[in-house]
Amino acid sequence: ELLYNVDFECQLMQRKVARISGERSVEEKEELNRKIINYEGQLQEQQSLLQLLSRQIKQQEGEVREAKKRLASARAVEKENEDRVKDLEREIEMTAREDTQKKNERDEAAAQRESLKLEVQRLKAPLLELVENVVAAENRKMQMQLEFQEKEQELHIICEELRTELRLVNEQKQALQMQLAERKQKIYNIKAKFDGMVQRRKAMMADGDGGEEKSQAYFVLKAAQMKDSLQREGDEIDRKIRIAEQELHGLENSLGYLINSNQKYKAGLKSAGERERRKDEKVLGEGDALERQLRHASEVLHKKKKRMADLTAIADADEARKLQMIEDSRHLRAKIARLVDAKNRLSRDLTEGSAKVGRASRSLEAMQERVASAIQSGNLKQESEVTATAARLSGVEEQQQHLIATLKSLCRTIVDHQPANDSVAEFLADRLESVGITFAQS
Repeated sequence: ELLYNVDFECQLMQRKVARISGERSVEEKEELNRKIINYEGQLQEQQSLLQLLSRQIKQQEGEVREAKKRLASARAVEKENEDRVKDLEREIEMTAREDTQKKNERDEAAAQRESLKLEVQRLKAPLLELVENVVAAENRKMQMQLEFQEKEQELHIICEELRTELRLVNEQKQALQMQLAERKQKIYNIKAKFDGMVQRRKAMMADGDGGEEKSQAYFVLKAAQMKDSLQREGDEIDRKIRIAEQELHGLENSLGYLINSNQKYKAGLKSAGERERRKDEKVLGEGDALERQLRHASEVLHKKKKRMADLTAIADADEARKLQMIEDSRHLRAKIARLVDAKNRLSRDLTEGSAKVGRASRSLEAMQERVASAIQSGNLKQESEVTATAARLSGVEEQQQHLIATLKSLCRTIVDHQPANDSVAEFLADRLESVGITFAQS
């Protein structure tokens, strides 16, 4: 048994020495050849995978550079938006100052309008009083005109009556004068007849014959009687003429007195009318002045009202524009906040993607080094380690796909949050297509 053990140990040592010296059995050599062939195939696969990963890493680096460029452009857009926000804030502040100024102007216009209303009310009372005075003066004037017309009519009637009486007196005077002329003519005729009769009587007396002789005294007496009767008639006619002349003179005096009274009354009415007219003209002048002042105040009030309406419309438009600018500023700030948030997420995702790519690169380099050292030393690991390496490589591919999906979602978010900027969407789509990523705009 001891010899058997010694012999077994000798054989074992011989096998170890042979193994150390590189001698292998046929089965071991075949097994090693199969493993070498298998590991060479895996090495080729790992090398092709390494090339693929290198290309993907370069592509990811290009995408990172493009993302940095987009980040820089997004920062430029953010700065531009901040400048726009500042401009809008300045414009809002300027609009607020203008609004305050216009509000002050509107308040001042309202105060002026109230003062003008008070001035109109203050001027309205004396104007109404003057109007009442004018109306009263017009009424008095009309009443005096009516009275004057009535007096004129009465005087006209009296004058017509006096003219009628004067005409009748003149007619009577003419009739009496005609009667007087007729009587004188009769007296003359009678005297002529008497003279003729006296002459005839003298002739008859001279003849001494014919008829009854009448004395001269008879004829003288008869002539005296006729003369007395004619004298009485003439005296009566003279008395009537004197009475008619006295009545005519009295009527003329009465007519002159009435004419003088009428003229004095007319002059008094004219002077009163002139005074009333001057007073009315003065009142009307004051009324016209107050009316002009009232018209001027009304025009000023109308202009102030128009200016007030214009200022109110301008203020309303400015208020609406200010509200619109505030709303636009709020939307712009919200959009800027969303863009900043998207930029931050993109930066974080880019940082994480860069870290993942770095880790994948370092893991791939370490794996390449291990495979190279294993090939050089001939001590390749088991198949489980190769499987784990393949799993890590698939994990790297999944990380790349996740990074690509994240970039797509971020680009879509940026485009959705800023739909009006088509150039940004086109730029993102072009840059993604340049690195082999298809991005469809919604």
